[in-house]
Amino acid sequence: MEGYSFKYLVEIAYKGTRYKGWQRQPKEISVQAVVEDALSKLLGQKIVFIGCGRTDTGVHASAYFGHFHSKKNIPDNFLFIINKMLPGDIAFYRVTEVGNEFHAQFSAVRRGYRYLMHTNVNPFLSETSTYYEYPVQMDLLQALAQDIKDSKDFKAFCKQPELYDHTSCNIFEASWNQ
Repeated sequence: MEGYSFKYLVEIAYKGTRYKGWQRQPKEISVQAVVEDALSKLLGQKIVFIGCGRTDTGVHASAYFGHFHSKKNIPDNFLFIINKMLPGDIAFYRVTEVGNEFHAQFSAVRRGYRYLMHTNVNPFLSETSTYYEYPVQMDLLQALAQDIKDSKDFKAFCKQPELYDHTSCNIFEASWNQ
């Protein structure tokens, strides 16, 4: 970006319960808006934080990556300061200066997802795990997980498949743990 001297890769985590997803949107609170507002205040300039992808309302991220450009170098105690400025449900873990060729969304080569389910009523898990009240057939679930591994066509999940040269994804790992 013209006029910007520094580009940073950041690893963050967030509990998405109170957010309307990752992406900034008018009249709604989003993770991106909160992060950009804190960075802009800390660095004294308008910051645009580009994430590695979008998450939906209420979705959490334990290792989410993004980048931003800055006109000036970040302070030595950047992580300490930014984490003091952010609400308790968003945390910055790491920051690294990167070259201009890096892009958080397009440089990503893998993404990981974890879906949690619990079988006993537990109020402490209600925001991070789905309660499932029926008996779990773990052997059946493991067999189904193996069926989705390898390369699969995900065209049905793509809003505009005509914009891409392919709609397949490689599933490297799929499993159930109890």
